[in-house]
Amino acid sequence: MSKEPLWYSIAMKLKGEIEAGCLRPGDRLPSETDFARQHDISRMTAHRILSELHASGHVVRRPRIGTLVAEPRRTLRTVAYLAFNVGLYPQANYVAGLSAGLGEGATVTLLDTGNDPAREIALLEGAAREADAIAIYPSAHPSTFSALREFAATGRPVALVDRAPADLELDAFVSDNFGDSQIALRTLLARGHTRIAHFTDDMPEVSAIQERLAAYQTVLAEAGHTHNRWVRTFTSWKHWSFDRLVQTVGDALASMLSGPDRPTAIFCAHDGYLAAVLAACDALELEIPRDIEVVSYQDAPDLPVLRLHAIH
Repeated sequence: MSKEPLWYSIAMKLKGEIEAGCLRPGDRLPSETDFARQHDISRMTAHRILSELHASGHVVRRPRIGTLVAEPRRTLRTVAYLAFNVGLYPQANYVAGLSAGLGEGATVTLLDTGNDPAREIALLEGAAREADAIAIYPSAHPSTFSALREFAATGRPVALVDRAPADLELDAFVSDNFGDSQIALRTLLARGHTRIAHFTDDMPEVSAIQERLAAYQTVLAEAGHTHNRWVRTFTSWKHWSFDRLVQTVGDALASMLSGPDRPTAIFCAHDGYLAAVLAACDALELEIPRDIEVVSYQDAPDLPVLRLHAIH
């Protein structure tokens, strides 16, 4: 019989201690660094163990507080999921995941906020009267925070999905935007690129956008660039026509490429800029990846973007 991996053995031991009451709800676990030191394991292994405990519901992670032993799971009958647009990927996937995770006997009610803070508040107030728990893809607008805190104060679970504003100390389930962006950008550095442009949104309230920007700044600082000379932020681009976005992105790219230290690669915050960059490169007669390399998040696989085979 094969031996259990070390990380799995440690995770199972900790789960047993939590379920036996040796570790009580609210007890703080060590940081990943301290945890690795205590168990004589790598930080990567420590991260995997704590992630397993988090995924199984044995612990919760609180921003600026740390990893805490979770309260015992309660039976949930009705969960309200607030999405900003139920017709867009990946909202339907989230609903399917919630339904599968909760199992039979639980109902997931799908509510569409339209990314409108006022409507989001109204739906949160309605859910507070009827739901056992809330999962929400938040607008991240500060005006909604009180309603979220009031629901959480009742002791019912609240889970933020994909966006985790720093001012909300609630459970959040998000992609590792910072870590994944670092990997992508360090790959470009390893390929010889040190002048990398970044096209992104002017959205300080959206954690994913800010984490991707922070990773860009961190990686370029490692390469000796501590300023934002190749960063271009765009406001309210979602209200523009695609032609206007292409023209604006193309003008910014042409301006950067006209300088003596022109960028040789581009990091796009998401598909919208990826599509615009590809169209702008066509207009500027730039061939990808020969003339310039592009790395991008693909947040919306249902958005038709051609020539993805040439993109990182």
